Amino acid sequence: MTLDFCIMGRKGHPLINSQSLDELQGAKWFLPAVNAGYYINIEDLIFPGGNANDNVVIYGDSLSVARKLVFEHDFLFAGPKCMLNEVGYQGVLDIIPIREKLPDGQYSLVYHKSQILTPIAAKLIKEILYSYGNFLVSFQQ
Repeated sequence: MTLDFCIMGRKGHPLINSQSLDELQGAKWFLPAVNAGYYINIEDLIFPGGNANDNVVIYGDSLSVARKLVFEHDFLFAGPKCMLNEVGYQGVLDIIPIREKLPDGQYSLVYHKSQILTPIAAKLIKEILYSYGNFLVSFQQ
């Protein structure tokens, strides 16, 4: 599955009208604590010359910490646009309308085809695919 990503901040963020990543230099950022993959590419895009000293970046994997930093301390983050439709984020998050396009996020279910799935694993895969299909329909409306 592929999801569009964007830069987001709280509704009313002081940088909400920024139109480029250059205008976001010096902003405070919350990024997932990862060593490889999608967010490493995002970080390279946000900080093409490496993270300068005037950028505050906090790395973490806690959603509760991320929410506090974004909503109470004006941190920005990169995330899927579809978050804007989630109940806990409707009306409180806004997209920072930068002209640079972030790479799409790619999500996959990976399992070995030569192994028979357990009934619970097969049910989980069906549930994920069903939920994702319903989610895309609701996001497009």
